[in-house]
Amino acid sequence: MSRRGFLKLAMYGALVAAGSVDALAVEPRWLETTRHSVPLRRLPQELDGFTIAQLTDIHRGVVVPDNLICSAVEIINGVSPDLVVATGDFVNRGASNAGPCAKILSGLSPRLGTYAVLGNHDHWTDPALVRGHLERSGILVLGNANVRLAEGLTLLGVDDYWAGEPDFDKTWRGANVDDAHVLLSHNPMAVKEIDDRECFMIAGHTHGGQVNLPIFTRHALARFMGWKYLQGWFHVGKVTMYVSRGIGVVNPPVRFRCRPEIALFTLRSAQA
Repeated sequence: MSRRGFLKLAMYGALVAAGSVDALAVEPRWLETTRHSVPLRRLPQELDGFTIAQLTDIHRGVVVPDNLICSAVEIINGVSPDLVVATGDFVNRGASNAGPCAKILSGLSPRLGTYAVLGNHDHWTDPALVRGHLERSGILVLGNANVRLAEGLTLLGVDDYWAGEPDFDKTWRGANVDDAHVLLSHNPMAVKEIDDRECFMIAGHTHGGQVNLPIFTRHALARFMGWKYLQGWFHVGKVTMYVSRGIGVVNPPVRFRCRPEIALFTLRSAQA
């Protein structure tokens, strides 16, 4: 091999090694806070500026250490949101992870509390167990239910679209029709069932694809995996939806150009 060829090979090897270290050890623990302004037509002027922090896809387990979850809690408490929502997959198919995860999340201190929905991994593990740990830690799980947070603002939560028993009519039952509606759903594919209902939908599940290679973009990955809504903003019928990258990982336990995310939403009133 020529010296030039050897140097090229060494350079490629160094790049692969650096990328591997980043994907395995750096990015999965490099939390990013994204900030978004969300105009809602029915939101009263008095609630303009209402803030919601989203946690999703924690997957507490061997490859998602407690210090990452603790860091997420610390970051969220540092911005003092009005509300925290957790959109499922608290565990990674391990019942023993439910209690420790809920205990860490009990440290969240939003003004109006923390609300959650379950994800497919929670259902595959033990939904009653996961829900019990969360609610004993002060986190209310909305399973096809809604709660009025303030005059003019209702929070709704639907069960997981893939592994649960979602009931959209039950989810909206009793909700004030004149309120601004914020819907929690673990799986973004649920949007196709409610595109005729005006709401702001917050979802997770996809992890943003976890890997975003320059030659195999997240959009190509979305088509390959059949994930129509991979990450970011989408407008489907009357629904405005945000899909977060989440903070945990599943196999393979890597992230590349797809950092774990805490999303912070500021609701804006059309009246304001």
